[in-house]
Amino acid sequence: MSAASSTFARRSSFALLRDVRTPGLAARVTWIGALVLAASACSRTAPAEAPTGAVPAPAELPPLRATPPIATTSAALAVGAAAPALPALRWIQGTPLDAFAPGSAQLVVFWAPWSGTSTQVFARLSELDRRHRERGLVVLAVTGPDGRGTTFETARTRVHELGEFAATRIAYDDGGAWVRTWIGDPERPLLPVAFLVDRTGRIAAKGALSEVELRLAPVLAGQHDLAELVAEAETNEKDLARSADLQRSFHAAYRARDWPLAAGICDELIVLDLVRNRRFAFAKFQLLYLETARTDEALAYARELADGLARDDLGMLNALAWTLVDPHLAPPKRDLELAGRCAQRAVDLSLRRNAALLDTLACVHAAQGDLEAAIGIEEEAARLDPLFAARLSEYRARRAGAK
Repeated sequence: MSAASSTFARRSSFALLRDVRTPGLAARVTWIGALVLAASACSRTAPAEAPTGAVPAPAELPPLRATPPIATTSAALAVGAAAPALPALRWIQGTPLDAFAPGSAQLVVFWAPWSGTSTQVFARLSELDRRHRERGLVVLAVTGPDGRGTTFETARTRVHELGEFAATRIAYDDGGAWVRTWIGDPERPLLPVAFLVDRTGRIAAKGALSEVELRLAPVLAGQHDLAELVAEAETNEKDLARSADLQRSFHAAYRARDWPLAAGICDELIVLDLVRNRRFAFAKFQLLYLETARTDEALAYARELADGLARDDLGMLNALAWTLVDPHLAPPKRDLELAGRCAQRAVDLSLRRNAALLDTLACVHAAQGDLEAAIGIEEEAARLDPLFAARLSEYRARRAGAK
């Protein structure tokens, strides 16, 4: 097993609400390994895990950074098409609707209870609903029957598990016909898939929520050019296809342990589409740092990421810090100053309300020999999530042994 397949377990590379790193866990999987596994399945199928121990998100959530592992969708409806009328749905949560109000804009997101990535978007959806409801935006999350056993009950149970993170309208399409009208075969597209419908009933954007959200302000203001958006979407589809081809080449190079080729493909993906393929910047760092002798180059690249692409990305900041401090790794050189800088920035951006980010910062202080600071920060993490009590006990035992 390579170093890159023995580090941390992370069910979603960019999950901000909860990091599933378990203190003392011996077998771990890197971000790169997660990309390979995700591509093999061609879908995000992380176990549907409620954000146990998570705390309320800040009032203004940052835009999502997550994107699907293979950047393709099979949505039947294209940008510019007329949105289907609202059918009779079974309502899981929120005020039922018989029809969309004339002149309203709609943000319709299709999700599945078995998809970890799907359920992670609810906090952002709820925030968008709260912020733009008075401006005529209707936010609706819809799921339906599929080959993975999704039922009304499984969907309702998942929504209840998410609690306050899912504070928007959520419905179930009993026959699945409405879902298929929008996205085609529900087994093919990567979920979640978001659609933004303008006030004239035309689809103005589709894809990952983070991308669709970029079109929200001009659509609500009626300042978008639909013809321009249609042309852009057609070009976008070509870029998506090229990106998918490159990602498949990356995974093949990774399995063949051809690290120079894999790193080069990462560069191609970043140049092609920095927004969708930003995670491959971190993948390149891990490849260089863990799988090659180019350690100094890897650390220089990590500093570049920390000051640029990752500066406001909690997930990437935390991943950089953890890779640099992970006690299960034995790289030829560490940069604990950089690890501390990344971990501290992630904690600051999260307003000290994410236990996993606090845990990473505590690990950095412990690696630097400052057990008092590590214990104080780990106490914060353990108060937010009991999962980290074991690490706190470990630090306290080390302090007692040092006296």
